[in-house]
Amino acid sequence: SRSVPTSFEAWGAARCDGACRRSGSGHALGLQGIHFHTNCDSSDFGQLAETIDHIEKRLASTLDGLAWINLGGGYIADHARNVDRFRACATRLRERFGVALFVEPGAAIGRGAG
Repeated sequence: SRSVPTSFEAWGAARCDGACRRSGSGHALGLQGIHFHTNCDSSDFGQLAETIDHIEKRLASTLDGLAWINLGGGYIADHARNVDRFRACATRLRERFGVALFVEPGAAIGRGAG
């Protein structure tokens, strides 16, 4: 049986991973940071933790030397699940790669604004 790709794989992580491995670190590629969205309109922050695990495993050499990573937004903060797991993964990512980590708060703040 064929496994269903994660949203990260679905938009071409395998191609990016191969190119990044050949080219070296994000700094060597001229990158200051990366920005992605993989968990929009979800209250399960465990899915975002899985994305962090995935990019650490697949793109570690590229993350080396980056200044920032933007994890996107659109997350549903009300009744959020697996926040502690996400927090642990985010802390590990920041400490391992020395990056500033951003999560866009737009939907969490403005979703109920009308």
